[in-house]
Amino acid sequence: MPLILLVKRFRQNQISKTPAPAGAPSLQKRARTWANGFITKSREENQGRKISLEINKTMRLFKINELSHTFAGLARDKRIFERAELMVRNGEHIGLVGPNGCGKSTFLKILTGEVIPDVFKIEKSANLKVGWLDQYADIKSEKDLSVYGYLESLFAELFAVDAQVVEIYSTLHELDDEAQIKAVNKAERLNELLLAKEFDLIPKKIESVLIGLGFSREEFEKRVNILSGGQKTKIMLAKILLEENDLLVLDEPTNFLDIKYIEWLGNYLKRLPKAYIIISHDRAFLNKVASKIIEIANGKLRIYEGDYDFYLKEKERREVVQEEQHKIQKRFIEESEAYIARAFSIGKGQGKATWLKKMLATLERIEMPEVIVKPEFQFKHKKGAATSILKINDLEIGYDKALLPPITLEIKKGEKILFKGFNGVGKTTLLKTLNQEISAISGSFEYGDYIESVFLKQEEDYDNNFSSFNKNERKTLGIKKGKQREITVIEFAKDYYPEIPTGELQRNLRLCGLTERHFFEQVRKLSGGEMTKLRMCLAMLKEVNLIILDEPTNHLDIYSKEVLTHALASFDGTIIMTTHDINFDTDWVSQIISLA
Repeated sequence: MPLILLVKRFRQNQISKTPAPAGAPSLQKRARTWANGFITKSREENQGRKISLEINKTMRLFKINELSHTFAGLARDKRIFERAELMVRNGEHIGLVGPNGCGKSTFLKILTGEVIPDVFKIEKSANLKVGWLDQYADIKSEKDLSVYGYLESLFAELFAVDAQVVEIYSTLHELDDEAQIKAVNKAERLNELLLAKEFDLIPKKIESVLIGLGFSREEFEKRVNILSGGQKTKIMLAKILLEENDLLVLDEPTNFLDIKYIEWLGNYLKRLPKAYIIISHDRAFLNKVASKIIEIANGKLRIYEGDYDFYLKEKERREVVQEEQHKIQKRFIEESEAYIARAFSIGKGQGKATWLKKMLATLERIEMPEVIVKPEFQFKHKKGAATSILKINDLEIGYDKALLPPITLEIKKGEKILFKGFNGVGKTTLLKTLNQEISAISGSFEYGDYIESVFLKQEEDYDNNFSSFNKNERKTLGIKKGKQREITVIEFAKDYYPEIPTGELQRNLRLCGLTERHFFEQVRKLSGGEMTKLRMCLAMLKEVNLIILDEPTNHLDIYSKEVLTHALASFDGTIIMTTHDINFDTDWVSQIISLA
């Protein structure tokens, strides 16, 4: 049917002439329904077009060559990358691995432009869109939005297009024939755009991602500006998953997720057609989401075409070969240098010696496989604590209202208690209440005599991050607000323990996995794992008989988790801890208490 007849029919239609009967859809909705009946591109046809334009898996997103970067320090410089190279194609699912401090977060910051390396060449596709979740993600919004409203605002342009289409249809009867034809053509083009962007599925997508990441429907209307740090990180992750990015760059996205939500995220990412690079210390998660592993070692980006388990086996095989090649090359270099010295000393064979000398000058050395130095965690135990460490009587914790039923519990000397529960149930609130940072809603708790305690918090906010107290005095340890995060690591440690000689502080920092390079580095430049090790070191310098830990394995690599497990198991005092890390061995725990 010619378009002009359709326009005339619309003018004659009762949609624009008569009021709608009671209970009928609004004029705007009826106009949209009528117009959609004449749009030639159906959702199925549009889907077919999307399939025909499916991402070409061989298309290159970016390529980096000659990447070199060094961290400068007063003691000595540390090389992070030396002539490293990498190419990432559309749809590749990459896990980035290596021990704490090897440069994983630095590499992601190079990709996102936050860090400019000393030397590099990069080629990238035009208009490459990168979604970036870092370890300290935060929501920066001037508007007081709800959780749902914040994510809905990501699609503001599409909602504006939808409003424009509705406006066209609702005012069509006011135009002459020629203007109506132009208006309907414009509306059709805009509708095709909305169909291509799956506009009508936006509410379902937002709801699916929020529930998948652990938000209840009641929390959809919660104001973003009152969310905890962990909840804000989850909202940022939801934002990145919903945005139209070509490449996702995710730095430890599972840190604030419970087990079932980690499972959901793994399934979601595995099905994603987009490319992503993920840092995670969760072996099971990496096995699910990564089909390629990139390891940072010896200043290079080493590629393993497989999951994490494949990487471990292949890495072991390669290191055996690398070590043998290093020995062969070392022997060749020693023999060549001896020949050169002898030739020039006796004046015979100088031609060959000159050639060998030039060749050795340009020969790329094969290094020994990088040795991963594990930290040495060991807490100092203070004797003399009372038999009853902590008595809790009908304690209700929360802010405006109680998060949990009343808690009654007695923790005795030497017990090691693990509190478990879903994210947001109140585990952190309970620990902060017991640490006298938050007032209880009702009930009481009392510590026994001669208790010396240390509390390692979950948040990486650098302010009041680390605290200890005894019955008579509570001392907060953290960077003073005036100093912020600009002081160096050694100044940070000295601020807590001015009486301890600098040399002894440095020795303890080394034991916890921090090197000379870190000593004179600003605290704000530390990775999440390095900051956790720094706080562990400060905790271990004090004799205590009670350790309180809130998600202590966040940001720690696999090697550090193993050492921490041993340190906690061998500690003679009392431990109160929370964790959702399924890879963290808790066989040493004497009692697991589920909070719900």
